Amino acid sequence: MTPRHRLAFTLADEIGLTRDDRLDLAEILLRRDVASWSDLDEAELSRLLDALHGWIYVNALVAHHVG
Repeated sequence: MTPRHRLAFTLADEIGLTRDDRLDLAEILLRRDVASWSDLDEAELSRLLDALHGWIYVNALVAHHVG
């Protein structure tokens, strides 16, 4: 597993995604069936990481404005 794959798994864990959630997210983003994140190529992994980072940034921004 590459460091970028490990990062994706770490971010998903921090967000609280289950394995099924992770697969659903990848399938929505990539518009194809995904059996495992480990099978994602670099371009697909980049899209996934962008989405995960985006969620974290938006969540932090909302928490800042609410809190």
